[in-house]
Amino acid sequence: MYRRTLSVLATLFVLSPCAQASEALAQQAGCAVCHAAAEKRIGPSWQDIAARYKGDAAAPALLVTRVREGTKGNWGEMPMMATPPERASDEQVQALVDWVLTH
Repeated sequence: MYRRTLSVLATLFVLSPCAQASEALAQQAGCAVCHAAAEKRIGPSWQDIAARYKGDAAAPALLVTRVREGTKGNWGEMPMMATPPERASDEQVQALVDWVLTH
């Protein structure tokens, strides 16, 4: 029974959008051109983003909007380009934001 429960939970985790967010999806969406896990590139690191928004319940929705529409002036003068639906679906953008906030 215990093993079966763990197996079902593991399967659900693997199939969840958050679990699907990864470095590969960040590459596909174009995020990894400007962002990295622990180092600042053109944009802030994912760790810095997670630290800035830690505990902010409104952060996921805000960041999804910023990723989708682009933004300027939140981390300096360099604008962040919009991520069009051809690069990442709404579900993938949400998964990426959730993934970044776990760093």
